[in-house]
This record gives sequence, structure tokens and C-alpha cells, in this order.
Amino acid sequence: MTLPATTVVLVLARLLAPAGGDFSAEYRKAEGRWRVTAMTMNGEEIPTEGFKDLRIVLAGKSVKATQADEVLAGGTYKVVSVTGKAVAFDLTMSAGPDTGKTFPALNEWLGDDELRTTIGQPGKPRPKPGATPEKGDRQAVFVIRREKK
Repeated sequence: MTLPATTVVLVLARLLAPAGGDFSAEYRKAEGRWRVTAMTMNGEEIPTEGFKDLRIVLAGKSVKATQADEVLAGGTYKVVSVTGKAVAFDLTMSAGPDTGKTFPALNEWLGDDELRTTIGQPGKPRPKPGATPEKGDRQAVFVIRREKK
């Protein structure tokens, strides 16, 4: 059986692609201003008052957390893999109390405009899709909904 030349080229391009792949479509899909609708820290659900007016802004590979228009933290994120609706990424902070630290994280698309983001601790394994945070695990879980313009 002979494969068409275009198939061979596509297979070779995929095999020779740089490590990490091209996730530009994933960055574009996530861009926007997001409102936090639920939050769990260290296995404990945070009351709504604790994240009132908390927004996450994604632009390109940058991320910023704001509350009442005050920047709380910021940095960059790097997508490392995409499996179905799960997007594994590394979050490196360049502003805020965790400047210089890199956190293993995971986005899970709940819908076109809703994400569940789980952020682990530096040096710990990346959170798994669908995992429920446990008390004392020091993970942060945010459910965020895209704000419409």
C-alpha cells in the first residue's frame, strides 16, 4: 500500500514538530476576562464573599488576577498538553507574593465559556482531571465563567 504524499508530509511534520507542540489555538480559545464563580482552597470551599469581584484576565500567554480593579497577582502560563477538554499548563508568577514560582496546573473546559482551574504547589504533581481537592492538599480550585463584552 502506498500512502499519498500529503499524508506522509503531515505525519513527518507531526513527528518533527518541536517538543510541546503548537498550542496557539488553545491560548486564543482561553483569552478574555473571566469572573470567578466558585473557589476551593486547601480542600475547603470559600464563601462567595471571599472572591467577590475576583477576575482572571487571560491575554496571549499572560494571566492576571484582579479584585475591584487592583492587580493581586500576575504571570505567564505555558500549555504543556491538551487531552480532550483537559489542558495541562505551568503557571509562572511574575507579580504578587509568589513571584518567581512555577505552579503545575490544569484547566478543564466545562463549556465554551466555563473552566475549572486547579493549581497545585511547586514541586508537586500536576492535578488530575476530575480530581476532588482534599483538605490539606494546598491546591486552589477556581470555577470561572467568561464575561461577555
